[in-house]
Amino acid sequence: MSSKIYTTFRQGYQSRSGTLAASALSLAHPNLREFAYSTNAHSVNRDIKNELRDHNVFGAMASSAETASWLEVFVCFWKVASALERGDERDLLKAYEAQKDLLQAVIRGFSNSQWPNYFLPILYQASNNLRLLAIRADDDIVARNTGRAKSVELTQEKLEDAARIINRGFTICISDRAPLEESRKWGTYYMTNLLFRMYFKLNTIGLTKNILRAIHASSADLPGIENFPKSQSVTFWYYLGIVNFLEGNYSEAEVHLTRAFESCYYGARRQLELILTYLIPTRLITKQLLPTKALLTHFPRLEELFLPFTLCVKSGNLKKFDEALAAGEEEFVKRRIYLTLERGREVALRNLFRKAYMMQSTVGPARARVPLEIFRVAVEVSTGLGEGEMEAEEVECMLANMIYSGFMKGYISREHSKMVLSNKDPFPGTSVEE
Repeated sequence: MSSKIYTTFRQGYQSRSGTLAASALSLAHPNLREFAYSTNAHSVNRDIKNELRDHNVFGAMASSAETASWLEVFVCFWKVASALERGDERDLLKAYEAQKDLLQAVIRGFSNSQWPNYFLPILYQASNNLRLLAIRADDDIVARNTGRAKSVELTQEKLEDAARIINRGFTICISDRAPLEESRKWGTYYMTNLLFRMYFKLNTIGLTKNILRAIHASSADLPGIENFPKSQSVTFWYYLGIVNFLEGNYSEAEVHLTRAFESCYYGARRQLELILTYLIPTRLITKQLLPTKALLTHFPRLEELFLPFTLCVKSGNLKKFDEALAAGEEEFVKRRIYLTLERGREVALRNLFRKAYMMQSTVGPARARVPLEIFRVAVEVSTGLGEGEMEAEEVECMLANMIYSGFMKGYISREHSKMVLSNKDPFPGTSVEE
């Protein structure tokens, strides 16, 4: 019966359990259908007001203003339930608009009716419900307009609209001036992570900068992130790592992604896999480190994605590297890691030149003076070119780039057609025995 929704909310309200109270407003509540049929549009306000009174939800604890704010929330929730559960098919656009009204009512409840911060899970629930309904409504719009001329930008119009409303929820959290134990600032990182998730789906990652600036500006009053639930801190570090990754700030990205990986629960395989998806290419750039096969075996999807690529980089096989990159291009582009992995070709080339150096029969100081022809032939074989097809000048350019990028130490002696390598650590970051 729909009365279970009121009972659940009453238990949460009276025990000051925001999580329990929020569960009453879940779109997955088992009694959502009964709730939708419990009244009608003509008498919904009166009926819900009577139900809240008959279930003695508030007792003498709430002011008339607070009671009115909760009534507005439940009326909106009934409209959501009605749009989803009544009739022959779900009206997702109507459900979205009702959920948007519900979230705005929740925001007003906190800002105008001074709801206590232990009800923040209700803000979380309402915000996430709006995100989910926005995605479903956008999908419905696309499905209804299949075959018609329609602007691509409109396919996520509801999600964009939802992000603007949810941003208000973020604002009432981070701007709260109440004492810390009563503050809504404790909702900052949940709302931040939710917005980041939406910005990534919308491909408007630049908007994350506005959120990060607001957090930085409030850092003096905001509790340390280590005081927030680990699920929120790990998610924040993950997104912060990706933002830096996409901007090419690989050192910063490594710091945040490593922190997320080390703090993540070891049993959360899916979350660890997501973090590693960006940490692996990040460390390839910052430290020229590749994941071990032992690590990848714990993550089959990552093993399928990265193992062929990893073997090519280690072996210095440029032809296989290009093939592996082309084979995974669609998935790499989808995950926004293609361009970073493409830079791994420099590491593969460094490993190839290192192998050519190690295979010399020369010993002693003379070993550091490597004929350019050795490198030319190595590249020719590795790329699968025919004999004599690799130009010496092109190999010289490759070697010059290796020196400039710090992958090799030495200089090119064109007069003697040799590469003169440093006697100490000619290939930084590798263990070359002299």
